[in-house]
Amino acid sequence: MASKQTTNPRMLISGIDDYISPYKSIEKHSGVCYLYIYFRLPSIKHPSRVWNLRRGTGHVFISLQKISDGDTVSRYFGFYPRNTQPIILSFRAVPGELSDNRFHSYDASFRIRLKSQQLKELLAFIRLKAAGSSFCTYQNNCVHFALSAIYRVVPKSSFDKVQVYHKFLPKSCATPGDLYETLSVSKSFERIQPLK
Repeated sequence: MASKQTTNPRMLISGIDDYISPYKSIEKHSGVCYLYIYFRLPSIKHPSRVWNLRRGTGHVFISLQKISDGDTVSRYFGFYPRNTQPIILSFRAVPGELSDNRFHSYDASFRIRLKSQQLKELLAFIRLKAAGSSFCTYQNNCVHFALSAIYRVVPKSSFDKVQVYHKFLPKSCATPGDLYETLSVSKSFERIQPLK
């Protein structure tokens, strides 16, 4: 599981094939697979808030886990702009990158059990995302990344549209609170770490 405390929550994944290679060693063994969704929310008391002075905009990241014959493989993925300069007010796309978020703090988490084929599809999606993808605060952020992973497992039709209709944000923007509230009422996902 991801850590609850950290000093460096974001570590660049330098080689995606090396990072996910442990899945290869247990690929042919039967086992249990999960997709986890982790949330660092702007406000614990008000999850739908878009921003908080102390906690910023929040963050969503995922992990893929496979348990097989006593061996557990877990890898954590967060999506960020490559340049860490503030881009919150920018409508333009910038280069994006995947980072290892195993040490990122979080407030809540959910999981869904995967079939082996779904794990393979998610790993292919991760490879594709790592090969190059643009980050845009309003149209392709960490929440959109998590949604893309979720939609490979659960049909879009089983969710209401995850969008925020805030007077200062474009309609295509999804926030951590929006996704958190959607998964909170979803019957597909199991709540692992509730808000305190």
